[in-house]
Amino acid sequence: MKDFLLELGTEELPVWAQLEAEKGLLKGVENLFKEKHIEFGDIKVSSTPRRVFIYVKDVAESQRVVEKIIKGPPVKVAYRDGKPSPALLGFLKQRGLTENDIEEKDGYIYAKVKEGGKDTRKILSDALPGVIKSLRFKKVMRWNTEDTFPRPVRWILALFGEDVVEFEVFGLKSQRNTRGHRFLGDREIEIRNPSEYEVMLAENGVIADRKRRKEILWDRLREVAKVIGGKPDEDMDLLDEVTGLVEWPGALYGEFDKRFLDLPHIVIKAAMKQHQRYFPVIGENGNILPYFLSAINNEERFSDNIRPGMEEVLVSRLEDAEFYFKEDMKVSPHDRSRMLDDIVWMENVGTVKDKVTYALELADYILQNSTIEVNESKLKEAILLSKFDLTTQMIRDGKEFTKLEGEIAREYAKRAGVDEEVAEIIGQHVLPRRFGDRIPEKKEAALISIIFRVLDLVALLKQDYNFSSSRDPYGARRNTYAIFEILVSHKFNIDLKALILKAMEIMEVPHKKIHILWDYIKERLFNFLEEREKIRYDIVDAMIEVNSDIYDVWQRAKVLDSMMKKDPEIFEKIAISLKRVNNILKDVKEITDIEPDLMGDYEKALFDTARSLEPELRKHIDEKDYEGFLSRILTLSPMIDQFFDNVFVMTEDEKLRKNRLSLLHYVRELFKLYGDFSRLVV
Repeated sequence: MKDFLLELGTEELPVWAQLEAEKGLLKGVENLFKEKHIEFGDIKVSSTPRRVFIYVKDVAESQRVVEKIIKGPPVKVAYRDGKPSPALLGFLKQRGLTENDIEEKDGYIYAKVKEGGKDTRKILSDALPGVIKSLRFKKVMRWNTEDTFPRPVRWILALFGEDVVEFEVFGLKSQRNTRGHRFLGDREIEIRNPSEYEVMLAENGVIADRKRRKEILWDRLREVAKVIGGKPDEDMDLLDEVTGLVEWPGALYGEFDKRFLDLPHIVIKAAMKQHQRYFPVIGENGNILPYFLSAINNEERFSDNIRPGMEEVLVSRLEDAEFYFKEDMKVSPHDRSRMLDDIVWMENVGTVKDKVTYALELADYILQNSTIEVNESKLKEAILLSKFDLTTQMIRDGKEFTKLEGEIAREYAKRAGVDEEVAEIIGQHVLPRRFGDRIPEKKEAALISIIFRVLDLVALLKQDYNFSSSRDPYGARRNTYAIFEILVSHKFNIDLKALILKAMEIMEVPHKKIHILWDYIKERLFNFLEEREKIRYDIVDAMIEVNSDIYDVWQRAKVLDSMMKKDPEIFEKIAISLKRVNNILKDVKEITDIEPDLMGDYEKALFDTARSLEPELRKHIDEKDYEGFLSRILTLSPMIDQFFDNVFVMTEDEKLRKNRLSLLHYVRELFKLYGDFSRLVV
C-alpha cells in the first residue's frame, strides 16, 4: 500500500473555484479508483488560494484481479464443420484465450476471464489528465493553452509513494515539487513522500488544510479582538470566505473615527463585510466599536505596515455612506413614497408606485378571503412605505449598499418617527432574500413578502416570460420557493391560485394564461416538498389537482404519505380503482340524479355506505382531521372492489348506465374532497 498525492498549483483562485475544484477532484479520483478496482483508504481534499490537492491513503499498488464470465458467439456460429469459425477465433484472439478456456451453455460460447492486476501508477499516469480536464466550473479562462481553468495552472505535483506519477496536462509535466507562500516560503519545495507534504508547506508559510486554517484564523481574530476590548462579529459565512483568501492565517485590527458610529450599524457592517471582508468588533453591550478585524495573508509582525492602507479604504467607504445618509434623512419616508412613480418596476408593466397600489388591493383580497389575523392598519401603512428606500442615495443606482434594501427602510423609518412595529414589518418584508435565508417573523411582513412575489411572477407572465427550470435570471424560482416557505412556516391558509388570478385581474393579464404560471408553480412544489419532506411528487400532484392552498396541500400530502407507507396495498387498490373510475367517466358529459330504486345489491351497498359517510367525511375535512378522513373513506375500498367485480357499468340499458355512472361520480367526488387519488403512481 502507498499514499497518493495530487496537487494543482495555480494563480490565486477565487473561493468558489477552490470549492468546486475540491468537489470535482474528490469525485473524479474516487470514481477512478472504484472503476479500476483499486483499493484505497481515507481521502482528504482541500485547497488554498494557490493550490487544490487530494491525498489518498493506503492505495493498492495494483488493481484487484476480477474474474468474469463473458458471453461469446452462438455455438452454431462458432463452429463450421466441427472447426472453429472466424467468429470464434476472433473472440479468442481478442481476449487472449484458447479453446480450452471456453465452454458451451444455453446454445452460446462462454469464457471465464480474469481482468485487472495492472500497475496503479501506470493507471494513474493514463487517467489523471482526463480527471483534471473533466473538472467543471461556472467560469473559466484560457491562458497559454487551449485548455481552460478558472485561473492559470502553474505546476502539478503527483506522487504515488515516493515515485512521481508521470503525465502531462495544460502543457505542464507532473513532478515532485510544490511552492510555498509567495512571501514567506521557498519558491520550490521538493516533496519526497506524500506524508511530508503538509508539514513541508507549513514550514514554508502555507497551512494547506482549509479546516485547520479556519480554526487558526478564528482563534487569532478572537485574540486580537480581546486586545481592544471586544469580540469579532460572528459571521461564519464571512469566516469561510476569508479562510479561502489566505494561506497563512494572520489577523490584525484597525480603527476608524467614532463619528461614523452615528450611521445605522447595518451600514457600517456592510461597508466592512461586503467589500473589504472585515469583521466588525462588538463590545460588551452588543454595540459596534470603532474598530475592525481583518485576516491577513502574512505574519502579524507586518501588521503596522498593512493596517494604514486597510483603514484608509474603509474610511473612504464610510465617508460615502455618511454623505448618502445625511442627504437621505432630509426627506421623510412618506414623501419618498410619493416619489416611486419615477422608478420603473418592470418594462411594459409599470412603476414601483403601481406595484405598491396593486399590493394594497391584494392585501384587501387576502383579508376578505382568509382567516389570517393581522393588524390591518399597520399592514397597509407598511405596504405604503415598503419601497421608499428605493429612492434613497444609499440604495438606488446599484451602489455598494443596495443589498440593504428593506433594512435601510427600517432604520430610516425608525429615525423618522414611524411606528416601531411598522418599521420592523418594512425591514422584514424583503425576506427571504435567498434560498435558506430566514423567514419574516411578523405575519404582516410575511403577507407583504408573498404579495410582492406574486406580483413579480404575474409581471413576468404579462411579459410572456419563458418560465424555465434551468434558467432563472429574474428570480422566478427563488420567489416561488420563498412563497412556499412562508406559507408553510406561518401556516397560512391562502388559495394561491385564486390570489394569482386576482393579481392577473388587477394587472389586466388574460386569465387564460394562468396555466403557464400554475404549471411552473406545481413543478416547483413537487421539488420543494420532495426536498423538504421527502414526499413523492405524485402524492403532491394528487393533492394540488383539487386544492391550491399550499399549506393545506402540504398537510394533506404529509398525512397521506405517512399512511401510504404503513399500508401501501390498500392505497394501491384505491388508486387503481379510481383510475378505472376516471377512465369510465372520461367521456361522460351529463351526470344525473342518483335513483336508489334502480340499484342492485352491490350498487346499493356502495351508495348507502358512501352517503352515510359523507357528513362525517366533510366534518373531517372542515376540521382538517386528515388522518380521520383517510381512515373512514378507506372503508369504501371493499365495496368498490365488489361493485367492479359484480356490476357491468356500461350496460345497454340507458337508465341503469346513467345511474351507475352517477354513482361512480358521487364516490369519486367524495375522494376528491381530499385529493385526486387516481394520480397516485402504482
